[in-house]
Amino acid sequence: MSMKEFFTREKANEGTKVPLSHPDGTKTDYHLVIRSQWADAFQQAKQDAYRQDMEALAKGEAVDSTERHVTLCATLVAGWNLEEEFTEENVKILLREAPQLRDMIDRHASRDARFFRKPSSDSTTGRKKK
Repeated sequence: MSMKEFFTREKANEGTKVPLSHPDGTKTDYHLVIRSQWADAFQQAKQDAYRQDMEALAKGEAVDSTERHVTLCATLVAGWNLEEEFTEENVKILLREAPQLRDMIDRHASRDARFFRKPSSDSTTGRKKK
């Protein structure tokens, strides 16, 4: 067995396309590209958030957990096909104003099988003949 079988960084950083639905559940033609929780940007943002939280607490300052969550989730978004330009600030605006998307992003990013499952070697369906 090769150690390469355990490598995840490339796929984690690429992300997967996730369709967006309206808050009432109706499907749209829009999507987000969401990275894995193991993506470099998220891991770095998580370290930075912990450090900032510890610094704030040491100074007796309050920590804005909502803004921290927005910032962390924003690092998981790698792209979209919305009408607005894909920028870090626009992603944060979307995630502040649509908190249900933060929850969806968290759930998607934390499911490793969505990113690392081996693709099927046979595109046919059903049982194989012996």
